[in-house]
Amino acid sequence: TGSKVVPWGVYPIDCWELAFEMYGSQYTFWYDKVSGLWIGMDFEPYPNRVELRLTDTNVPIGTSYEHELAAIVEAPVFLEPNTSSLLNATAYNIGLNTETNVKLSLLIDGNEVESAIIPAFLNGTSHTISYIWTPTVEATYNVTAYVQPVAGEAFTVNNAATKSVRVKSV
Repeated sequence: TGSKVVPWGVYPIDCWELAFEMYGSQYTFWYDKVSGLWIGMDFEPYPNRVELRLTDTNVPIGTSYEHELAAIVEAPVFLEPNTSSLLNATAYNIGLNTETNVKLSLLIDGNEVESAIIPAFLNGTSHTISYIWTPTVEATYNVTAYVQPVAGEAFTVNNAATKSVRVKSV
């Protein structure tokens, strides 16, 4: 019924979108426009929503983009107060071009705690920054890796990755 760019890991996959309704439930399927491979589906049996995604393949999929950056974050799901944990933010240059002066940031609840400028970010490479975090207050925190989009980058939803970290005494 249309097109949609679906994130698959850090990669944007340009997909054909097929939607239909059967027995009162909505089904949406995505197929890679390049290989025809099934990438995923959403199924909405009232009142729930089920997402199924391809997890691995040896079939080449997706379109190569001139400019494409992506970010991932590594953080624990749970942490006790006054306990240290290493947080990592990694940026990937999955585009076809070398990018210059790319900013990678690590944020906790929207506050930048670590950052780096990557002067020459070669295509096919990654760059990681780390931060040792010792929260003292019980709360749920959002830890985000963010790589600033570059000129000509059309798909930017994968430029940020966030994980929730619950800090609580046990």
